[in-house]
Amino acid sequence: SGEPFRFLHAADFHLERPMEGLTEVPEHLRDVLVDAPFQAVDQVFDTALVEEVDFVLLSGDILDCRAAGPRAMAFLVTQLNRLAERKIPVYWAGGEVDPPDRWPAAARLPTNVKVFPPRKIEEVHFTRGETTLAVIRGASCDERHSPAPADFRVGNKEAFSLAVAHGQYEASSFTKQKMDYWALGGQHEHKALSASAPAAIYPGTPQGRSPEEDGAHGCVLVHVDERGQARTKSVPTDVVRWRRERVTLRENARRDDLEKLLRERIQSFANEAAGRHVLVAWEVAASGRLASELRRGDTAKEIVAMLRADFGHRSPAAWTVSLEVKSPTTLPDDWFEEDTILGDFLREVRKVEREGRRLEIESHVQGDNLPDVLTGLLTLPDAATAKETLREAALLGAELLRGEEL
Repeated sequence: SGEPFRFLHAADFHLERPMEGLTEVPEHLRDVLVDAPFQAVDQVFDTALVEEVDFVLLSGDILDCRAAGPRAMAFLVTQLNRLAERKIPVYWAGGEVDPPDRWPAAARLPTNVKVFPPRKIEEVHFTRGETTLAVIRGASCDERHSPAPADFRVGNKEAFSLAVAHGQYEASSFTKQKMDYWALGGQHEHKALSASAPAAIYPGTPQGRSPEEDGAHGCVLVHVDERGQARTKSVPTDVVRWRRERVTLRENARRDDLEKLLRERIQSFANEAAGRHVLVAWEVAASGRLASELRRGDTAKEIVAMLRADFGHRSPAAWTVSLEVKSPTTLPDDWFEEDTILGDFLREVRKVEREGRRLEIESHVQGDNLPDVLTGLLTLPDAATAKETLREAALLGAELLRGEEL
């Protein structure tokens, strides 16, 4: 049996990235949103100090020196120095945005920080007294490749073995390795490829940046007992929490029903967030008259304004970012067979969809000097966006040609 120890595993700070996904930034939350990525990382280092960890593992994409300003670099060095003052080592494997050769020599890292080289697995031993408690192997990414799990070879099993790497990996990559813990980076959501030995974990980013990064974010605290068994605990560090919420309404639902439901949900989000600010992106699945009012009139804007007024100025705030309306996903088959203008229209839509033709919306707009913002709106960036645009066009066309709400 060995000695127990504990370490903290974090990744994907992306201190160069601001908060995204807001078309407008409320003035009273401006400073909160600017500081959120930094405050979340500050809480990561607070956790390491409060929990008195033996060492910290950083699995890449911590900071892109090319995009970050002086504040971000100085902030990170300050945080690393906090650990240095307590003699806590840091083992850092660079990711896609932070390969070791990008770090400027002028911004000297404290001596407690070990940065693993690219293209070569390097091994370090963490010791307490004369006893080796953990063998840590790591490699940084280069511009093209992430380190391969097969390259992390474990020799004679005498101490707890760890690997630190950044990349997109599958659970099957680790089954043949004798490693006890894989400290991974490269995914912004917390994900355990394997929770039992060998544990392979992405801690996620400490602060979600957009609606696509919703839910809790943080780091992972790992306790290793005398028998070498690892117990992991997710520690939330986000100061602003995104929520993407889909609300499905019955066919004859009224505006009052929707408002009541949204108010109940947003209050529950605020309660669950435990003192954090919440940013909510709503998706309402509706049909009939209410869906038509939400899509065409000012009803959606009025509901958003109501939610912002009632919940968005509290402390902490629960701010509604957006409210999108999703119409029925399919139309009745017999509409496609009608010998009408509607039938002709729907058959053409179906033909375009089946043939996979590129939608060139911009070619139907006259004028060569369109503003950049309008050109951007007319360009469909990928197949999923094109498919959704085609579906919305079919629904709108059917609604207009039938003269009734869908």
